[in-house]
Amino acid sequence: MNVNNKISLFRSYYETDPWASISILDFASNVIICDYEAEITELRKSEDKKVRDEIKAKLPAVTVSGTFRERKNTGLINHSGFICVDFDEKKNPHISDWAEARDNIGSLAEVLFCALSVSARGCFAIIPVAFPDKHVAHFEALQRIFSDIGYICDPTSDVSRLRGISSDRGATWNENARTFYRIHSPIKAKAPKVQPVIGSPSVAGLIKWTEGKGLTFTPGSRHDFIKTLVGACHRLGIPMIEVEAELARYVESDFTEKEITAIIRGMYAVGEPYSKFK
Repeated sequence: MNVNNKISLFRSYYETDPWASISILDFASNVIICDYEAEITELRKSEDKKVRDEIKAKLPAVTVSGTFRERKNTGLINHSGFICVDFDEKKNPHISDWAEARDNIGSLAEVLFCALSVSARGCFAIIPVAFPDKHVAHFEALQRIFSDIGYICDPTSDVSRLRGISSDRGATWNENARTFYRIHSPIKAKAPKVQPVIGSPSVAGLIKWTEGKGLTFTPGSRHDFIKTLVGACHRLGIPMIEVEAELARYVESDFTEKEITAIIRGMYAVGEPYSKFK
């Protein structure tokens, strides 16, 4: 992951030719301390959608996933190694506190930067990915993982997708964000059923592997069961956000979500997995 990788900057949403190239770090810094705070404050105060749209369209925007000759998928010059995922109130009516949602998403190990959207009625997350040439497959994997933990993202996966400037002094930044290795590979209808193997690990498969070692999730062995399972998930490169979502099934009154999350995050904080998901 290199936060100095370049992305294209556009003067406004109307422009299709880039104005300049800036880094991911530059973009994040300009969201936290924004030169367009007055305009964005006006937008956020307005209840008139037409007014909000007019202000938004005149603000600068970037293509988070790379530099472009022209703002279209075929105009890509270099992929930045990052994907931006958007969340809004239309697809997430259950979310009433977007600052809290931003903080929750921003705390995930694979999220570099998370900030409120220009309207403050949504947020966006920037995530480093392992295989830029598999942009859409990475996006679809992220889409499914976020859905599993209660956040529905915008389905647009275009590499040339614009991300407008915003203003958010509470935005999260994690310079130690883990690279996201997961890709979505659709299963063919008639494909034979196979057991999980190294190179295509899954939490479900590793649960069976843990049970095969004689460990069970029962009083007296729950902690060892979770630690063994999480250790295997980490070593095989399964993203922490996916592990947290899958292990929510083990929450009990005397073995809380907080305890399970602490085990997961503690183990993922130690070292790098030796086998990456490909």
